[in-house]
Amino acid sequence: MQYRERWKEIEDIGEGGQGKVIRVLDKQKVQLDPSILTEAIAEMIGKRRDVELQEKIRKGIAEIMHAENSVNYGALKILHSLDDARNFEDAEERLKRELEAMEQADHPNLLKIEDLNLEEKWFVSKYYPNGTLKDRSDWYTGKVKRALTAIRPIAEGVATLHEKRIVHRDIKPENIFIDENEQLVLGDFGLVFFEDPGHTRISGTIENVGSTDWMPPWAMRMRIENIKPSFDVFSLGKTIWAMVSGEPILLFWYHRREEFNLETMFPDRPEMALFNDLLDKCIVEDEENCLENAGLLLKEIDSLLNALRLGADPMSDSERPCRVCGFGKYQLRVNSSQRDYTNIQNFGLKPAGGQTFKIFVCDNCGHVQLFSCQQGSDPLGWTKSTN
Repeated sequence: MQYRERWKEIEDIGEGGQGKVIRVLDKQKVQLDPSILTEAIAEMIGKRRDVELQEKIRKGIAEIMHAENSVNYGALKILHSLDDARNFEDAEERLKRELEAMEQADHPNLLKIEDLNLEEKWFVSKYYPNGTLKDRSDWYTGKVKRALTAIRPIAEGVATLHEKRIVHRDIKPENIFIDENEQLVLGDFGLVFFEDPGHTRISGTIENVGSTDWMPPWAMRMRIENIKPSFDVFSLGKTIWAMVSGEPILLFWYHRREEFNLETMFPDRPEMALFNDLLDKCIVEDEENCLENAGLLLKEIDSLLNALRLGADPMSDSERPCRVCGFGKYQLRVNSSQRDYTNIQNFGLKPAGGQTFKIFVCDNCGHVQLFSCQQGSDPLGWTKSTN
């Protein structure tokens, strides 16, 4: 095949029913002649102080080190032959759509094509030796700010796809690669879906249209004529949950259930309540309750990151660490919506009309926090958590 003119096969990476992936070396970047070092070592036995020989050895070692640099490698994806493939026509159509989506994906955190030949059914993308997000779950466990900062460029990249009316359909940790700078890159566009009428689905039969553990419940076992970007938002939400939880799978949309609830898993991390509020807009049972696209999710991520940078606490009636002394906990002393007028007057307040207050006092240093409420209702920012 034509790819052998530029790419040298190194090792198989993986194989499926429709094709295989091979790590390849770019011969345009590396002109490695192994004989250089072999000959030099052979001569070294008898000539230990030969300057010319030392230069040969240095050059040989430099060539080998250069060849091992990951930037010189690619990942070759090639379809099986007609006789070996399952549903060859479907696989061929998926490859065409994958290439088209990747060509339109103009974002540094979306996988790029290095070389291709559509007639011969192959393409080469960048190779990532650091593996995938699935292999690095411990990097983000219990760390909301770090996880959101890492996934933000992915959300931004998916937002650019949604702007082009492209839905990825297969976002999950094992499809997110880690580059040499530990940045995340979204790959595997094999299930990509174009919303416009000129790009129809491969099959009209009832089938799953994504990876079962990561796809939204409204898409399960259904024929979907018009897949919407909210599909990817749900998958991104589950991916972020997996990053922070350190667990491989979230069952259905159950992130609020006790066994999956991050507030329960990390009781000493108050930011988990704020993070759960974000997940409430992504990991949902019904599509109408999900953010419509990754652009809206990106805004939510930025808002939460900004709040975390400012040191925001989730607001609730439960005990919270004191922001002043750092040792005590704020305890609810006054809730005037419950007609606790005696205590509120001790703080010099006289509620009028529908105005009510909540007052918290640190049990260590006495620092006071006061919140104004209207009509006896908690402000919009008050968390759902009662833990």
